[in-house]
Amino acid sequence: MKLVFLHGWSFDSGFWQAVRTALGPSDAVFLDQGYTREEPCLTLPQEPYLAIGHSAGALWSLTHMLPHCRGLIAFNGFSRFSQAADFEQGIPTRVLKRMLARLTDAPAETVTQFRQQFEFCPPCPAPLDLSRLQEG
Repeated sequence: MKLVFLHGWSFDSGFWQAVRTALGPSDAVFLDQGYTREEPCLTLPQEPYLAIGHSAGALWSLTHMLPHCRGLIAFNGFSRFSQAADFEQGIPTRVLKRMLARLTDAPAETVTQFRQQFEFCPPCPAPLDLSRLQEG
């Protein structure tokens, strides 16, 4: 069965490089949201596939599942990201608003700070697509 991988916010398909190497030649597709590219690459196969999403990539997969998707594996998936009255453990709205404002003024620094929350911190690529990051 075809495997379809999608990275989380601020990353690109290179996020999956270690997985790609471990898989070797395979029938895998590595989608890209376009945060670091000219154009996003989000074409889903028109045959049965298993979706594998990281963080926001898992959410995107859930909202774009087609009849061909046979299942979803989520890495760092979450039921909700932002804080709410019924979800106190989420990220406070003020933090997200500050991050969004800072993203406009200093995208590379904002992305780098966000990525440093992960144990492995791939470098922030340049150039970044500000509008895609804001949409994400």
